[in-house]
Amino acid sequence: MRLQRAGRFADAARCYHAFLLRDPDNADALHLFGVLHHQNGYFEKAVEFIGRAVLARPESAAFHANLAEAHRALGQCQQAIDCCQTALRLQPDYPEAANNLGLALHDVGRFAEAVTHFQSALKVRPNYAVAQNNLGTSLRELGQIEQALKAYRAAVELDPELAMARSNLGQLLVDEGQAEEGLRHCQESVRLQPGVPAALNNLGNAYRALERWSEAHGTYDQALASAGRESVRSAERPQILANRGLACFLEGRRRDAFALFRQAVELAPNDAAMWHYLGTAHDANEDHAAALSAREKIVALTPNHASAHNALGWSLHQEGRLTEAAASYHRAIELQPYHVDALLNLGNLHEEIGEMAEAEAYYRRAQALYPNSPHPLARLAQLLRGKLPETDRQAIAAHLGRGAGGDERVLPPRSPARGPLLYGLAQVSDARGDYAEAADCLERANAAAREQRRRSGKKYNPAVHAELVDRMIAGFTPRLFARLARSGSAGQARSAGSGRDGSAGSAPLGAEDETRLPVFVFGMPRSGTTLVEQILASHSKVHGAGELQVARDAFESIPSVLGLPDEMLPCLEVLDAPTVRKLCQRYLDGLDAVVKASLINKRPERIVDKMPDNYLYVGFLQILFPRATFIHVRRDLRDVAVSCWMTSFRSIRWADDQEHLAARCRDYRRLMRHWEAVLPGTMHEVFYERLVDDFEHEGPRLLAACGLDWEPGCGRFHETSRPVRTASVMQVRQQLYRRAVQRWRHYEKPLADLFAQLPVDDS
Repeated sequence: MRLQRAGRFADAARCYHAFLLRDPDNADALHLFGVLHHQNGYFEKAVEFIGRAVLARPESAAFHANLAEAHRALGQCQQAIDCCQTALRLQPDYPEAANNLGLALHDVGRFAEAVTHFQSALKVRPNYAVAQNNLGTSLRELGQIEQALKAYRAAVELDPELAMARSNLGQLLVDEGQAEEGLRHCQESVRLQPGVPAALNNLGNAYRALERWSEAHGTYDQALASAGRESVRSAERPQILANRGLACFLEGRRRDAFALFRQAVELAPNDAAMWHYLGTAHDANEDHAAALSAREKIVALTPNHASAHNALGWSLHQEGRLTEAAASYHRAIELQPYHVDALLNLGNLHEEIGEMAEAEAYYRRAQALYPNSPHPLARLAQLLRGKLPETDRQAIAAHLGRGAGGDERVLPPRSPARGPLLYGLAQVSDARGDYAEAADCLERANAAAREQRRRSGKKYNPAVHAELVDRMIAGFTPRLFARLARSGSAGQARSAGSGRDGSAGSAPLGAEDETRLPVFVFGMPRSGTTLVEQILASHSKVHGAGELQVARDAFESIPSVLGLPDEMLPCLEVLDAPTVRKLCQRYLDGLDAVVKASLINKRPERIVDKMPDNYLYVGFLQILFPRATFIHVRRDLRDVAVSCWMTSFRSIRWADDQEHLAARCRDYRRLMRHWEAVLPGTMHEVFYERLVDDFEHEGPRLLAACGLDWEPGCGRFHETSRPVRTASVMQVRQQLYRRAVQRWRHYEKPLADLFAQLPVDDS
């Protein structure tokens, strides 16, 4: 025992072995030899020897508690739970057994029960620092961040030299935007226990959060070296690789990042956390199908983990599979009734399908569970705007440090929640007519969004976009259109299924007149494209598919279809009719998938693809579908700019910077002038202002452009029940109004510099 406590494990093992040769059934020797094996990572041997000790002395609670830890190390969590429960039956006031039971329950995702047992251990032994640390970890999994921080701080106060508590506290502070303080705790943890891979990993994360890239990568290197030195620590390598991958991702080294994520998954294919990294990276890359595949794997690995179901729901949500998404969110809440993210996501889903009362109910439920959380308040402000109760507005002000006196709810300067709260408060102020307050909030909100975007690696380079526009103008020439005339879709559509009941799968999608099937609605974001789609989707023969990536994906696949390097101009020079037909098929396959996912009960004659950025691909799409409908939605660019400036976009990366926003508008106008010149008469223009002012005339013109007769339901578009997944979700649920026309005048002074950079609108 003295040798074991001194860390002389080999010498201790020889002594235990010699002792057991003389007395093979000695319970104490068997138990201690098993503990020694556990300390050195030989968990199966630990189970063997401690199990023999339990047989020799079944009344020993300590033996059962330590056997539980050996089982837990092997991933045998139910056996660990059973052993701990036996220990507690033998000795109900045994804090170590209660702590170990909490650990086993935590490992199977039963976090609330784990919290109960850690608290039981602390009730018996209030100065139990390890239990305080473990309590913090389970509280963190429950999303109770403030309580988790308190638990970690209490553990550090009880035992300032408890390295794992220091490391956990540091990591959580980093996650909550307090990286400077977190770094100090992570550094102290490594000083207390040099060479521990987990502590080095967290230190690397702190450097990463502070964008000290070289120190981050150097620390991850040390962690990987330490993890590779001993077999007991080799399991930590995937986590370190994943975190290093995240550092590469944030630096903009996406290829290196995905290589590291895949390496982590290959090393630990049954570790849900590694799949989470990969899925999150795919999400950030807006590859939602790949993210969905990763999250399906996570749920298969951890079927009782609420956050896994919530993440799966999010991916299904992004793919437009709303019924399945809702089921996943509800499953997350069944497993964890206070899962705030699932509640907020359900609220968002109900917003999209026009059920605003239900949306508010979910946000209120989240608020009731977490009254000091800023996230439900941000959602409520965006939803209710001018109708937000004053108590909620004051709570937002308190979080932002704008309330009277000091308030413990004030968010740290770099908290990710500041931006959404400021955007929400700006919407409230704008609706109340307090435009000066709204402008001030928007300046701060966009600054916070820029900082958050920069820290998450979502950079935007206006020069890259300008070069893309240059290449479009150079590549799509009258000569190209003449050469590829009549190369587009001509009966190539694949069957959407084999049904014979008149459903969407009863015939090839668009077989009668497939080149008229797509209706492309495009323009700048916030120009009125959602309104136009909602009017069209209110027609009995039209399906509104929302903002699809199908056109972009088809365009970007040109090099692979041709088997050429990824250079647009050389590819366009050799683009031929067979390739065009393949690309048509790719697009129609994408629409096919949309129809199936939407579960509509009849085959539409028109499908609206309302991706604003499709203005980039007008020439390409016109070659593919020469008889399709192209609807260009235009609006005063000053109103577009104000609306973009006021919106917390999910994926747009240029709207929070005035120079980038103005550059995007300029590139949009010059590309549209090119399309107007080389494809005269191809596009039907809808001017937002005219649509609002003279709907009785402009509405029927819009339907006629699609080859459809007017239907009364199109005039009641605000009553149409369908998912709307854009920032205009509230507006299209209302009748037409003019208050958004010349909205820019309310912000003429604070946004004067932005307006001065916009192109002259030649409408």
